[in-house]
Amino acid sequence: MTAFRTKSRAAILAVALVGVFLLGIPVAEAHRFTASSTISIHYVDGKFQGRVRSSRPRCEKRLVKVFKARPDRPDIFIGQDRTNDNGRYRIPKPPRIKGKFYARARKKIGGRYGHFHRCRRALSRIIEAP
Repeated sequence: MTAFRTKSRAAILAVALVGVFLLGIPVAEAHRFTASSTISIHYVDGKFQGRVRSSRPRCEKRLVKVFKARPDRPDIFIGQDRTNDNGRYRIPKPPRIKGKFYARARKKIGGRYGHFHRCRRALSRIIEAP
């Protein structure tokens, strides 16, 4: 009797699962996208701050690095921050370092299970900070 109940439950479950798939419940389909991004930079109260913007919200949450621009020499890394859910970042400026600075958001590639998300890198304008 127990074997009969187990088999009937399995059959009912199988019919229910087939029905769910035939009804067309939305399932995440495989997709690919490449999105461009922009990044802003401002110097306010001893901190560099700005925002990463993109048409895709996934591309706004990224690692941002600030560099001191130097002509004819390698640029100096100042600091980094991961943006919040709104794409905003804040990086303190070290004391006694002045000059021209810019921010960079690296490209971001991600996804799995047939999804491929690619966010292009972004480079800010150069600003002067005392």
